[in-house]
Amino acid sequence: MIRGIWDRETVAELLILALLPIGAVWLGLEGAGGLLRLAVFLAVAGAWHVVWMLARAQPPSLYGTVTALALAILAPEGLGPVALILSTSFGVVVAELAFASAPCAARLPRACRDRADSTTRETSLPWPPG
Repeated sequence: MIRGIWDRETVAELLILALLPIGAVWLGLEGAGGLLRLAVFLAVAGAWHVVWMLARAQPPSLYGTVTALALAILAPEGLGPVALILSTSFGVVVAELAFASAPCAARLPRACRDRADSTTRETSLPWPPG
């Protein structure tokens, strides 16, 4: 079976290329303040991206950059730094939980999956109770 070119990274790269003109115009209008906002969003979204990447044993991806650029452009300007960091954290975590790819158990080696399944069967409670 031959894999196509449309994998996760190709889509992320194309999204970044599509957002570059918009980001450049936005940075030109915002100046140094916009660059600082983008850096904050890159740091926060990037940190959460690394957490989810390690938790799911996924390779590094450029989706954190897409998220940071979109948030920097669309977030209201009147937010303080604490509100910005908290809202970014909440948005990135909820988005990863809601729209993430296959569960990490699907990518585990067969021996680990079998062990996890046997552990779950041994410790799970019968349903319905009674």
